[in-house]
Amino acid sequence: MTASITKFAMNDVTGIKDYYESYGYVVLQTLLDRAKIDYFIKQYEKIKRNKFFIYYSQSLHAPLRPKITPEGFIEESMERVQDLKFSPGFSQAALKCLIDRQISDVLGILSGSSSHTLWQNMFFDKSTGTVEHQDHYYLDTDPPGNLIGVWYALENIHPDSGCFFVIPSSHKAQVISRENTSLKKGGLKALVPDHDEMRKKIINLIREKNCEYKTFPLDKGDVLFWHPYTIHGAYQNKNPQFSRKSFTAHFYPSHLPRLFAKTPLLKPSANPKILIRSNDLRVYGWNAKQYAIYLFNKLRGQEITMDMRRKSYEDYAE
Repeated sequence: MTASITKFAMNDVTGIKDYYESYGYVVLQTLLDRAKIDYFIKQYEKIKRNKFFIYYSQSLHAPLRPKITPEGFIEESMERVQDLKFSPGFSQAALKCLIDRQISDVLGILSGSSSHTLWQNMFFDKSTGTVEHQDHYYLDTDPPGNLIGVWYALENIHPDSGCFFVIPSSHKAQVISRENTSLKKGGLKALVPDHDEMRKKIINLIREKNCEYKTFPLDKGDVLFWHPYTIHGAYQNKNPQFSRKSFTAHFYPSHLPRLFAKTPLLKPSANPKILIRSNDLRVYGWNAKQYAIYLFNKLRGQEITMDMRRKSYEDYAE
């Protein structure tokens, strides 16, 4: 039986702020307009079987062609969904959801900032089952602790679909930092050598403290926000009949620099309170690069840089 989930309405500003500071996360009820969700899903269904569609996967950190399950769901996650410029209907529909005015309003409540930058985002059709982690290890602000993670439920999430989870109040416990924090040596390659060590430290911390897991079978349109120090992840899918359509995004106050990476050129989005990448030529170049890497990997065999899937580690036998 799933424990009850505390959900807030937009008008409860004090409750939202206090709950986030106490537990390291907060859920807003039916925050995202269902019409925007339905339009995005319509665009997604148009492109997912397109034989020319290539995307970069967050779960494997490599460009992929969609692998569709017998039930009709894409197996691996997509990263930088709004930057998939070769599929404009799909990417623009995703961006409209990600930068929704209600999202920026909640970000403002949590950070006190009037403007935020969209850094990273992902789309999940089927849950990949993500290892326990703190976002701070991968991306954060300078000074750290001001990044905000956001998880958008794009359908009614079934408990057996591989739910998102957090460890409540873990943002007040130990923070696991990466060893290589150099800007010049930043990015994915800087994480690989000690990534597994980080993962083991997180698991040991959870076991030592006998931490409680809080799962989120949210309703369509519900949105969860969390602190960069909050330990979180996702369970593996337990029933292939259920998808877990959702977005994940990371935002930070626009006046702050990034901790582990240089800040790209930015511009206001359709929502003036959220900034996005401004150099479209570089984004198109990134897309072309993914196609080239995909073809190269097909010739030499797929190479996985860093695996975030729970099923790839003995610790997570479920």
